[in-house]
Amino acid sequence: MPDETSLTLLDRLRDDDQDAWTLMYSLYQPFLVHWLRSKRGQQDCDAEDIAHEVLALVQQKLHSFERERSHSFRCWLLKITNFCCLRQNRDRIKQQRVAPQGSSVVLDELNQLEDPSSDLEKEWKLAHTRYMTRHVLEKCKQDVEEETWKAFFAVKVEGKSAQEVASELGLQISQVYTAVARMKKRIRPELEKLLSD
Repeated sequence: MPDETSLTLLDRLRDDDQDAWTLMYSLYQPFLVHWLRSKRGQQDCDAEDIAHEVLALVQQKLHSFERERSHSFRCWLLKITNFCCLRQNRDRIKQQRVAPQGSSVVLDELNQLEDPSSDLEKEWKLAHTRYMTRHVLEKCKQDVEEETWKAFFAVKVEGKSAQEVASELGLQISQVYTAVARMKKRIRPELEKLLSD
């Protein structure tokens, strides 16, 4: 499965395309907040603040980002996210004189960022791919008939046989195969807009 942010989206962002930035924020703000809450243990308000800071830095620094063989946009985004977490911890320590939250974890993970095959990088890629796939599935679900969605979901997500789904939904097997094929045809280009090799 493709696993890097689309060059087309990056090109549009570099050209300061406002629709591309709107898409970027609508996709990555919730992804970053979820990541920060689930993997960093951040409170909702802190996660929101850090995600906003990350996206502001991305917007500021995107023109200097260079895609390399071992460093994707997603890896660069992870580095920025970890940097913002460290900065938040440092600021909290200075202002409130409280114990840092997760600083040693973030420092350990910063060391892993140089290795594209590290566990952190793999976990980040998997979380990103899952999030973007869910986004595309939800978007496509809104645009098709309920029966088509149910057939596709039952076969591809729940792992049911076409025969079983046909029986459950009162369809012919050929209708189930057609529904699955239509959904795959619809989903693939949407994913390719967000992810590429």
